[in-house]
Amino acid sequence: MSKILTLDGCRPTPLANYLKALGVLRLVSEQKDHTARGFWQHERFHLKTTLEPDSLRRFFLEDYAPTSIVAPWNGGSGFYPKDAKDGISAIEESTSDRFENYRSGIATCGRLIAERRLGERPTDAAKTGLIAAVRAEGDEKTVAWLDAAVALTVDRTAFPPLLGTGGNDGRLDFTNNFMQRLTELIDVATGGARAGAAALLDDALFALPAIGLSSAAVGQFSPGAAGGANSTSGYEGSARVNSWDFVLMLEGALVFAGSVSRRLEGADPAYLSYPFTVRAAGAGFGTASIEEQAEARGELWAPLWSRAATLAEVRALFREGRLSVGARLARDGLDAARAIASLGADRRISSFERYGFVKRQGLAYLATPLGRRLVRPNPAGELVSELDRGRWLDTVRGKGTGADASAELSGSVRELEDSLFDLVARPRDPLVVQAILIAVGRIVRSSAERPKLWEAVPPVRPPPRLTGAWIAAADDESPEFRLAVSLAGVRARLLEESSGEGGGRFGLYMRQHFAPLDPEANPDHPAWSAEKGGAAYVWGAGGLVRNLCAVAQRRTIEHTRSALPDKPFDAAFGVASGEIADFLDASGSFDNRIAALLAGLVWVRPAPWRGDRLVAPLPFSYAALKPLFVPRAALIRLGYESLDLPMPAALPGLLMAGQLEDAIRLGQERVRASGLPTPFLSGRRSGTARRPDMRFGQRLLATLIVPVADGVLRSCFEQAYPLDEEETDNAA
Repeated sequence: MSKILTLDGCRPTPLANYLKALGVLRLVSEQKDHTARGFWQHERFHLKTTLEPDSLRRFFLEDYAPTSIVAPWNGGSGFYPKDAKDGISAIEESTSDRFENYRSGIATCGRLIAERRLGERPTDAAKTGLIAAVRAEGDEKTVAWLDAAVALTVDRTAFPPLLGTGGNDGRLDFTNNFMQRLTELIDVATGGARAGAAALLDDALFALPAIGLSSAAVGQFSPGAAGGANSTSGYEGSARVNSWDFVLMLEGALVFAGSVSRRLEGADPAYLSYPFTVRAAGAGFGTASIEEQAEARGELWAPLWSRAATLAEVRALFREGRLSVGARLARDGLDAARAIASLGADRRISSFERYGFVKRQGLAYLATPLGRRLVRPNPAGELVSELDRGRWLDTVRGKGTGADASAELSGSVRELEDSLFDLVARPRDPLVVQAILIAVGRIVRSSAERPKLWEAVPPVRPPPRLTGAWIAAADDESPEFRLAVSLAGVRARLLEESSGEGGGRFGLYMRQHFAPLDPEANPDHPAWSAEKGGAAYVWGAGGLVRNLCAVAQRRTIEHTRSALPDKPFDAAFGVASGEIADFLDASGSFDNRIAALLAGLVWVRPAPWRGDRLVAPLPFSYAALKPLFVPRAALIRLGYESLDLPMPAALPGLLMAGQLEDAIRLGQERVRASGLPTPFLSGRRSGTARRPDMRFGQRLLATLIVPVADGVLRSCFEQAYPLDEEETDNAA
């Protein structure tokens, strides 16, 4: 009858413990209980087996036959004159049946080295030839080890990051250390367990305290046991390892073998064909850096499954080893996170432990845990695919991590990547979606100011147009967001023969003020053009109010220059009086937030506004001037079909200069000339004019170009230009 054994010593982290769990399942299934199954639960590996805890101990102490794990292509492997010989010599001279296959594997490698007359470790073609020979003549388990350590193809040899560079990391050869650890645990003459091996096994399997750890290197697999400065209570600690941990860890690595040839694609590095292994992405964890990403060997996304699985099922899972984004395989850590969010992973997997092989001790690499990712559907993760159109996301990520990238571009790309990682983990957090839009806006600014990026190979293009789903996902119901969304939708009605979005109906979009864009390009595929779009590109380094004033002035000029049929302040929808009141009274961080959001939202298609409408009283100066800043279509919706209400060209300049009385009077005169009553027409007496209030005048101008709901515009008419009952009927 099967029992479930909880292996407290086999946990998802560090990587050594994860591999140890695979090693236990593999060895028990192959050598003792063919029905054994394993699964992960409560941060522990569980073994479903016919073995009792004591019989499991006896198997490893008395019966376990080690795999012939060798790497004769490496220096330090024990096969060359200058190598350490303790482990390999002991196994060569052993007489125990437990080491029979190991002795045979070592003998085969020694013969192949002798036939090639290699007096030292081979390089280049000689190394490739030796690896191919070992693969051709080694036994099944030796070949499985080789396939886990080396990606051998027709035209190249590459090394997946799990096992360093073919079974070693720098001067540390894993196979030689494996042999040494074995001889510390097992008497090579009798095959019996050495003193202390049982206690160490209990520590490795069940996390029971033990003494007798070896003063030996563990390599990249267990950063906490690697030693070094601040690794213990003193100034520096030495490396310590449980010999069973090291042995079972390398035995578990063989589960990763056997998938390179079927998954190799194009010119991708060979390690991308390794199970659940992708390029490094220097994002998604707090200590990441661009430099670290460039030097990292890659990432391993270790699968955790919660349903009991046989070794054959686990091998099939790793043999496929697929993380896919749409129709293609995941290429890096961000792709892997997206694949998990979109269920582009095997449905048997409940979560992944992400490991990065990064430099953390001088030149040494460590398998650093980078966080856990649950496998669950995340609709918000689909938003990322929109950034992929035209390879925009891939291109900016490549340029942002390049050696010649500006600090501004690199920082913005890093912010984007971090936010994208957050998005696939926290799908319902609108602030995460906002962070992505903000990062997109910053990347555009960096790109717009560097024309060399437009001509690079591949070129950095403007972002693709994003769907209105971004607005719904980013809506945190804050006034800053609503104001930014309404401003992002500002546009102008064009002459019928002009090109543009909506069948030639609209143009001069708000995004044209944030980058030098070709106004004649397809709105869904924006293109740079300093010559055609430079004049409209007015958004600079100043604050929000100053930039909105520049936008107002530029649009006023374009109205005249291009003979637009209506005022260039049309919009898909607008905000309520509550947001307008907030904006008139705000400054500082409120403005900065709107500006940051607006820079990203201008690349999103306008979407109908939903949500509560906040009502607040508005000052007379705003009510008197707002009707002059709305297109005729808005007036028609209010019933003013015959009202011609052009905006005086001098109005923005007066507001910029702070001449509020003059601006209001000019506006009222224009309204009166259009046929509406002005009962509150401002007067002006000689010597009584107020001092210019540039600060309020400029904020008022900025506020006047914010699109508003029809109800706000109606209240402005009622407040500044009230009609009696008879006049209201005539206007209608």
